[in-house]
Amino acid sequence: MQVAVNVRVGPLIEQLKDAQEKIRGLEAVNKELTDHKKELQEEMLMSAAVLGDERMLRTLLRQTGLRPDFALPGTHRQTLLWNAATEGRLHVVEFLLDAGAEVDLTCTETDTTPLYSAAEEGHHKVVKALLDKVRVDARCSNSRSVNMSKNVYTLDAVYT
Repeated sequence: MQVAVNVRVGPLIEQLKDAQEKIRGLEAVNKELTDHKKELQEEMLMSAAVLGDERMLRTLLRQTGLRPDFALPGTHRQTLLWNAATEGRLHVVEFLLDAGAEVDLTCTETDTTPLYSAAEEGHHKVVKALLDKVRVDARCSNSRSVNMSKNVYTLDAVYT
């Protein structure tokens, strides 16, 4: 009788091993898909900031749990706020500031803050919104002045 039980259990053990191997394979695929989804959400988040889609930005920040001062890896710390300010997306800038984005994070490629970048691009309303929140040195480290139409903003001061 013991032989009969062993004969029946043997194929079941093999099936179990095959199933476990398939599960490991599916877990690897799931991790890969999850990582890819995260990357896509991060890229969509940055695109929403650049394009001024506050609703999408709000939704993605909630879904991903990312901070409002998020920057894509490999972008020289070009944060959501830096990109929105550079593009003159006032409503997105205001939303990000209200959500707690840090005003003074510097893009390492251009060595500029969101304030400097907005001023350089001539986005007067964004500059005003950022100046209302600035608590630290918001200049470009090489102390350049930014000519904005008829106004000249010199970003050499420390705002407290």
